[in-house]
Amino acid sequence: MKTKDTYIMGRKPIIDALESEQQIERVWLDKNVRGEVEKDLRYLCRQRGVHLQAVPKQKLNVLVKSTNHQGVVALISPIQFYEIEDVLQLSYEHGRQARFVALDGIEDTRNLGAIARTALWFGADALIVPIKGTAGIHAGTIKSSAGALLTLKVCKAIELKKSVQFLKDSGALIIGADAKGTPLKEIKTPDQPFVLVMGNEEKGLSPSITDRCDIITAIHGTDAIDSLNVSVAAGILMHHFM
Repeated sequence: MKTKDTYIMGRKPIIDALESEQQIERVWLDKNVRGEVEKDLRYLCRQRGVHLQAVPKQKLNVLVKSTNHQGVVALISPIQFYEIEDVLQLSYEHGRQARFVALDGIEDTRNLGAIARTALWFGADALIVPIKGTAGIHAGTIKSSAGALLTLKVCKAIELKKSVQFLKDSGALIIGADAKGTPLKEIKTPDQPFVLVMGNEEKGLSPSITDRCDIITAIHGTDAIDSLNVSVAAGILMHHFM
């Protein structure tokens, strides 16, 4: 199991990596960097679906324990990413209905890891992770997933709403989780491809995702606490639907 993150630093090495087939998880750029370098990095990150974040130079110093980074640091992805279209096609070729789990703003690394572990256990075809607004996939996330992220297919979404809409247009049922939804016990297991979408730990599903859901479901319990942890809720929902 991968237990250490691998970083690359320097403008040319990172631009070369983005232009190649190297899998990059995310890029951090000194917020004071301007000019052609910034434009090139932003363009390449958009093209490759890599999250770029402008940060103070001090953060870069801490990440790589060096000041020789030329204002840019990248994290090499510890996993391979897949295309949603390819996963969908593969499921059809195997004669089964595709089952996706999508994360809409899951910010905690431990929650992401736990959901991935559960998704692998229940046989999900892939986990869909937006490039922004979601916890990064790094050594800590791999550890939290007990290594599941090294086996489970993971798809990046440049914009989750577009990925969800694509799957909806492809015949998949979109199922969202929300406390105000229909009780889970009243919903049958789908007989078609589906996407189970789990929302942010505090805010829940974003409006753009809620609007695309065919079903909104809720796990009803006692009033002893306000809600379940999102990874626990995901496990209950996967047990029901998968």
